[in-house]
Amino acid sequence: MRIFIFTGPSAVGKSTIAKRLAQGLHLPIIGEREIIHQLAQQNGFNRGREWLKAVGSAEPILKAVNQETINAIKNHGGISLIIDGSYDPELLKMIRAELPQAEIVIINVTADKTLREQRMGGRLGQELEAAKEELIWIDGWKKRIGLQQIIEQADITINNDVSLGEATQQIARELRLHLTKKETPQELRPFQPFKKIK
Repeated sequence: MRIFIFTGPSAVGKSTIAKRLAQGLHLPIIGEREIIHQLAQQNGFNRGREWLKAVGSAEPILKAVNQETINAIKNHGGISLIIDGSYDPELLKMIRAELPQAEIVIINVTADKTLREQRMGGRLGQELEAAKEELIWIDGWKKRIGLQQIIEQADITINNDVSLGEATQQIARELRLHLTKKETPQELRPFQPFKKIK
């Protein structure tokens, strides 16, 4: 069982690439952003940010999100999967403790700051200044909870200043190189179907 964890700052294209990779590899995907949103709504908030402000501390929220992520992994019955967006090093510790048979592969995605601001503005339908403020807030939150610790453990880092197809192909190549060190060619067959993606 492999768990491919996408990490990195906001608006670098993690979710888009993770979804494309999940389609190409026929793997289920667990979205941490969706888990946060779902838990926030269960607690009476429209957004995770509102929930965080009301609670005043990230710790209980992260604990709930991490446990929900572990539950989602277990619900998939031991098959390989992708986690879209993980920023708390505690989740890695929990996976290693509760799923010792799992191999974790961390994929760090980066992108140019200006491009990130444009993507954030497009995602939220905001003007550039509002998008910049949102990025500063989210990046600061991720930094406080330990994003850098996860980035330092990354097996693969790619810069997503390119097209979606190029970024996906780059990750596919990097995964093949990474996994070739540990597996036989026969076991790498799931990675062969990648074709040039427009």
